[in-house]
Amino acid sequence: MIHRSRKGTGAVSALAFAAIVAVGLFAVAASPALAQASETWTVTGSLNTARANHTATLLPNGQVLVAGGENGAGLFLASAELYNPSTGQWTVTGSMSTPRIGHQATLLPNGKVLVSGGHNTTGEFASAELYDPSTGRWTTTGSMTIERTSHSATLLLNGQVLVAAGNNMINSTGDTAELYNPSTGIWHATGNMLSDHLFTLTLLPDGRALAVDDSGNVNSTGEIYDPSTGQWTVTGIMYYAHFGGAAVLLSNGDVLAYGNHFQCYAGQFFNPSADTWSRTIGQWHRH
Repeated sequence: MIHRSRKGTGAVSALAFAAIVAVGLFAVAASPALAQASETWTVTGSLNTARANHTATLLPNGQVLVAGGENGAGLFLASAELYNPSTGQWTVTGSMSTPRIGHQATLLPNGKVLVSGGHNTTGEFASAELYDPSTGRWTTTGSMTIERTSHSATLLLNGQVLVAAGNNMINSTGDTAELYNPSTGIWHATGNMLSDHLFTLTLLPDGRALAVDDSGNVNSTGEIYDPSTGQWTVTGIMYYAHFGGAAVLLSNGDVLAYGNHFQCYAGQFFNPSADTWSRTIGQWHRH
């Protein structure tokens, strides 16, 4: 199967979204600066290491943790850095034990960051690590039940982390899901998804998780995970495929899915209470 990198999603996606966008793909020569007007971009401090396909997580202290990825030479990275918005500067922090790309980073209720899976030149792996902002160090935690990369992860309201789908060259992971318990550091399998696709997870206000199919397949659907039963149910057929797209929870409780690798800018809404999809109205535009 083809490996595909995915940005972090889930309960903290609304917080981390701005951080992920701001970090971008590669570090560039820059000096810190403050925004001068609304709806404008200004240059800020550069990363210490040029990297792409990394994860970016907004920490409770307001700093942004960037971890892993690959550099311009295609070398996989274990290093991590912290961005301080008050100074516009990046500082090097502890490195992961394993260089990773295609991994997921999830902020836990205790303030630590869980990094799961991914791959490097040795293949995919099931290992996971925890970053402690108070010490700047990583420690290993329990491994997933199966190796996976380019999967999705979201923090559920019960404090557990739901991981679903992804790629694996040996065993099919596209329809599997599992849960991480931060209090025990143990993963266990939960109900399988109904489709073998790539999905982006979004936590809904009622505690369920919506998996938006972003494989680009015709007649793509969504699936909803119910933590109370450990089972998935299928939503209606989506209007558009979102290969490489994204999904975000809106303030009204709907989920907006948008974009794909084929330059399709169309978006669509999912209404959890009505269990229906609808097209967005109007046009996307650039400022």
